[in-house]
Amino acid sequence: MTSMPPFHSSTAHSTPAPLPVWRRFYPLSIGVRLFIAVMGGALVGIGAIAFLFGEIAKYQAEYQIEHTLEDKVVALDHTLEQAELLANSLRTSALTFHARKAKTPDTYRQLVLDLFKTRPESVVGLGMGQSKNGLIPEEEWFFAYARTDVPDAAAPGQLLPPPDNTIRYDDGMQPASFYPTSDRYRTYFLPQKNVWAQPYPLGGLIQTTYYSQLVNENGQWLGTVFVDVDSRSFQQTLADPVLYGAGQFALLTETGQLIAGPATSETTRDANIDANTYEAVPGLAAVWPQVLRGQSGLVEGKQGYWAYARVPKNGWIAVAYVPYAAVFQRVALITVGGMLIVGIVMALVVALTVRYLNRRLRPILDECNRLIDTNQRTLAAMPYRDEIEQLSTSFFYLIEQLKADEERIRQEVTRTVQTEEQLKQAIMVQQESQALQTEVEELLSMVSAVEHGDLTVAAPVSPRITGLVADTLNRLVERLEQLMATILSAAQQVTQGADRAECLALNVADNARQQAQAITEVQQFMETIHGLTQEAAQQVVISGETLQTAQLAIEQGQQEIELMSQGLDDLQRDTQQIVKRTQTLTNYVGLAAQFAKDQKRIAAMTRILAVNASMLANRAAAQQDPQQLAVITREFETIAAQVNQLATQTNQSLVQLQQRTDQIQTVVSGLNHDVQEVSQQVTHFSVGVEQSQQAFKMLHHAGQQVATTEHKVIQTSQAIVEATQTVLQSVRSISDLAVETLHRAEQTREQAQDMGHLAQTLLHRVNFFRLRPHLPASQSVSHSASSPDGSAELASSELIETSPALALSAARAPEEMGQ
Repeated sequence: MTSMPPFHSSTAHSTPAPLPVWRRFYPLSIGVRLFIAVMGGALVGIGAIAFLFGEIAKYQAEYQIEHTLEDKVVALDHTLEQAELLANSLRTSALTFHARKAKTPDTYRQLVLDLFKTRPESVVGLGMGQSKNGLIPEEEWFFAYARTDVPDAAAPGQLLPPPDNTIRYDDGMQPASFYPTSDRYRTYFLPQKNVWAQPYPLGGLIQTTYYSQLVNENGQWLGTVFVDVDSRSFQQTLADPVLYGAGQFALLTETGQLIAGPATSETTRDANIDANTYEAVPGLAAVWPQVLRGQSGLVEGKQGYWAYARVPKNGWIAVAYVPYAAVFQRVALITVGGMLIVGIVMALVVALTVRYLNRRLRPILDECNRLIDTNQRTLAAMPYRDEIEQLSTSFFYLIEQLKADEERIRQEVTRTVQTEEQLKQAIMVQQESQALQTEVEELLSMVSAVEHGDLTVAAPVSPRITGLVADTLNRLVERLEQLMATILSAAQQVTQGADRAECLALNVADNARQQAQAITEVQQFMETIHGLTQEAAQQVVISGETLQTAQLAIEQGQQEIELMSQGLDDLQRDTQQIVKRTQTLTNYVGLAAQFAKDQKRIAAMTRILAVNASMLANRAAAQQDPQQLAVITREFETIAAQVNQLATQTNQSLVQLQQRTDQIQTVVSGLNHDVQEVSQQVTHFSVGVEQSQQAFKMLHHAGQQVATTEHKVIQTSQAIVEATQTVLQSVRSISDLAVETLHRAEQTREQAQDMGHLAQTLLHRVNFFRLRPHLPASQSVSHSASSPDGSAELASSELIETSPALALSAARAPEEMGQ
């Protein structure tokens, strides 16, 4: 083997001079490339983060705008709900006074003023008006309306005296403001529906009204109550900015009428736009069609976000506007400042990292230049490449040298492997010869054992040619062993079959003797049965005479029972009539209890009327006004009329009670008559029972005679049955003996068949061997089975030549050797 040349054959050359300073900042330098790549990626990442931050800020702003608008809608809905609750309170109180028959208008007028003084801040008016003779039947028309004072000289009504001088009251009866002829009555009273009216201007403000109908428990329309709400409460609710101190709210109807919103701008006034419509809100006209199509949502306009939602009570639309600048100006400041700070910090970090990397790469580059100093062309181009390319050039140069050395080593290894293969083949030939010799010795040992009669030996099988011979010899010895075992088993089975046949013959003889004895016993029992049968016939004749006597007694008892059945039917009919009369009496008693309840109710109502009369008396004692005394007198008349009605009801109830008492006496008389008839029926029934008892006594005497005869017949029958059972048992014994005899004979036949099959099987196995022509088959088989020398001779000569398995194995031997 040749020695390998050293890698660094020119290390003695002088070390190249270091690169000039300008090369450190050459555009192809790894430091410059690393700085550009890192800064570029950082700027892209910061830009992506800024975009993501902007999207998050946008999503949060949209959510906050919608959430703030929802809060405002809830507040507006609460304001409207307070107005509805006030109207419902007035309606409930008015219906309660109507149910109590309150007939004075002052009662309802005072009710309106009291509820108006406790109104919420958003309510500016509260009133009610009846239909014609509706709420107060004695009055054709009634109207009561209280509201806060407005700076309008033409406003209907008059101010109340202090301390209520801020409340203006209108009774709606003036010719100029007579309410049945007003638009309010035609539009909102007559349709009889609970509804919020469309907003309308009043006193420089926008006002809306809620109307609730007065309907009694019979469904009769009595009038309408209404509550006024102006836009000042809505304006206070929507006065706050929407988001980040910017934006504004507005409240509009579905028709676009502006209820509350921002102040009208100069641009709107110059354009002659109606200040009470959605067009007065800057920018809303562009998105108004989209707002009308949905219940709630958010729309991106040209200059900002528009969120909208509907008020559940009346379907008004609340909108919120936030300009884009309020949302994204803060995001832009945060993003730009963050990008500048992160960019400066990353530039410093990358510059320091590049400087540190260049300081560590310089010794490695100098060493690479020394390694490739033999290639002057490559060395001259190195200063114009970056650090990674210089390392790559040096690395590939070293790989070329390693490939040349590897090729030389591979050739030496090939020659060494060939020499080792030759040595291995020689050793394998020697081992194969030794193994073949060992296997031949084992085969000879097995043949020697078989010659001495040992059929339990087996030759080891190997994949060589001797293994085929060993396998064939093992099958031959195994077949001989099976043959000898079969012959031994057949001899044992023949001996056992003969013993069983002898036992079966003895059993058949015993069964024949037992059958003869059983037949004799059966003949004796048959004679006994004949005598018992004649005795039973005599007893049957006696029983017939006794039964005729019993039949006469039964016919007499049947007549008595029929009479008793008729009496029972009459008794049941009378009992049912008594039950009906009792039920009628129970119903009358229940009606009497109902009369007691009616009297209690009348007494309770009388007490209530007494209390009301006492209260009216107290009021009359303290009242000085003649008109009020007249009213109290009319109420006394009403109470007197009600007392008169109660007295009339009491008289009617007493008349009905007298009628029911007469009916109860009639029912009780009928019950007494029915009880007497039942007593008579019971007396007749007792007489029939006594006659039936006499017939039953006669029947009992005849039954005793029948029982005596029956006892004798039973004894005779039991004796016959016992004798019959004994005969039956004897017959069964004879049958069992016959079946057992037949079974024994069948077993003997089957045993003979088994011995025949066994002989055929043994003959088939023996025919497998081919014998010499000059010897009979029996002598050859017996000789091979008894003599060890004979079995060895057959195994070694004739059987091997004639065995089909050996011939097939010999035919396959060349193929296995070839494989």
